Amino acid sequence: ATSRDYECEASAEHATNERADLYLKEDIITSAIDVLERAVQKFDSDSVKEKLAHLYLKNDQPQLAMDLTSDELFKVKCMLESGETYEAFKILTDNQAKYSNNAEFHALMAQYFFISEEYEKALESVDAYNKINPNSPLVYQMRALIYENKNDDYNAHLNWGKFNLVRKNKDIAINEFLNAYQLNE
Repeated sequence: ATSRDYECEASAEHATNERADLYLKEDIITSAIDVLERAVQKFDSDSVKEKLAHLYLKNDQPQLAMDLTSDELFKVKCMLESGETYEAFKILTDNQAKYSNNAEFHALMAQYFFISEEYEKALESVDAYNKINPNSPLVYQMRALIYENKNDDYNAHLNWGKFNLVRKNKDIAINEFLNAYQLNE
């Protein structure tokens, strides 16, 4: 194969990615999946496979995503989504040293503890995530969900308020903060 052949294949792969992105912008996930499934057969590209795996998960097909991805933490996310919590936790704990400075690792630990209803440990994992990725909306969203499940309405509203503030949804944030304030009176 010549360098011209590689350029043509790379260009075709790029066009395929752009077509899939166009479907995603229109929120037509199944069409984006169809485009990428054909691309996976045509090009042996890791980036196309990973993009397709993420779409499978977004489309509530975690098993297909898990089979396609080579990303270890994404596999764990798929396992948690498909109910394979024990297996997911084993991979996480076996690789704790490897991923201790990885925010995604701590988000997955928080998700595992949340699913297992170990809310204090989930909050600890959210705090570890926050140290690596401070002021992320995900931190406040995870905390709000945990507090909701703990029936701690005050802290749930407070964190939903912070979540919306970080996302620039000021009206919603003010409403959440008012709800928290009223509960604390």
